[in-house]
Amino acid sequence: MSSNISDNLLSVSFVDSIGICGALSQTIIYSMNSGISWTTAQSGFFGGGFWGTYMLSPNIGYVIGENSIFQPLMGTTTDGGANWTFSSFYLNNNEGRAYDVIFTDNQIGYTACAVWDGRGAIAKTTDGGTNWSTLFFITPLYGINFPISNASLVGYAVGESGTILKTTDAGTNWQPQVSGTSEVLNDVFFWDLDYGFAVGNGGIILKTETGGEPPIQIAHQENRDVAGFELIGNYPNPFNASTIIRFDLFVGSTVNLKIFNMLGEDVATLVSNRLSAGSYSYKWDAANLASGVYLYRLEAQEFVETRKMILMK
Repeated sequence: MSSNISDNLLSVSFVDSIGICGALSQTIIYSMNSGISWTTAQSGFFGGGFWGTYMLSPNIGYVIGENSIFQPLMGTTTDGGANWTFSSFYLNNNEGRAYDVIFTDNQIGYTACAVWDGRGAIAKTTDGGTNWSTLFFITPLYGINFPISNASLVGYAVGESGTILKTTDAGTNWQPQVSGTSEVLNDVFFWDLDYGFAVGNGGIILKTETGGEPPIQIAHQENRDVAGFELIGNYPNPFNASTIIRFDLFVGSTVNLKIFNMLGEDVATLVSNRLSAGSYSYKWDAANLASGVYLYRLEAQEFVETRKMILMK
């Protein structure tokens, strides 16, 4: 499709046939016909850009990013993207870039941000973007998602170093979750309160079916020379009482192989020492544990992989 502009396009969101797209140079384009054609709402500004977009309804939409003087900048449309009003703000007096935005109704919204001093931030508005309150975090944040609209309490944010944060009180407090990776996570999306995905650098995809307690790595770019190990898996699976977990090391490394329940609690450690290159098998006896889903996580050097297994008695 032709966008009719040359700026880098950064984000897109649709509701029904109405869509908006944010770009560098504070460019915004919109479509009224399911993306068949696009119209430029504005373009040609010096600096800045819109890294996040969100359509709340066919009429109401938002873009988020930064302006040319490094303030977070949000735009709001009430006519499907044709016309926009803008408001800039600071992250508690700090400059920064807002990467993602979501509104759970036309007043309550959240942004995932990177502060220019290297921290991360989540800013929240309860008056449609006129005023913002900010919470700060150690690492920059790039994606944010609330799976249910209309005064949703549960939300997720992701960012640098495998950071995953979860709130259960509409953003008042955010608790870190175990992601099982140190890769940058760029976006997060939940179908409902339990079923969601996070995606990031290196081709990584994380999946959870339990509201992130913890997520299960289901895909990762394979590179044996870089990763240094291959987690082959466990057999049998499902299993009754015991199973064998196998992995290959291509270089010598300190290895940790641990078992977790679906609450993220550590229930067993099978390996915690340095191993030479080679093939390894470890038996896990779960005779004293209840039936259910368990996770096993292999850590070697800077790399982590987590898989799921099912105990059936």
